[in-house]
Amino acid sequence: MLAEFFLTPELFSGTDDELRTRLKTLREYLLPKCHASTVVAARLGGDAWETAVLKVLLRIKNQYIRQDAHLLFEQIRDKISVERPLPPNSKNKS
Repeated sequence: MLAEFFLTPELFSGTDDELRTRLKTLREYLLPKCHASTVVAARLGGDAWETAVLKVLLRIKNQYIRQDAHLLFEQIRDKISVERPLPPNSKNKS
């Protein structure tokens, strides 16, 4: 079964401990090592999503967590994400 998720930029925000745990969990579920991923992450608004995530990543103060989060973001973007247009009558707020 294929699962589709919408990952908000705020997923990459929080305290150091929250981020460490969240990044580990996301990596395990979204990009498993033992089998092909059955997840698709929707990028609503295309490039606006990427820009918003990068802004959040820049706010991570711990450089090691920021690097880990950036690597995970790139893997999500490159391996499992698909672009989805914004629904009609919605505004792209980034």
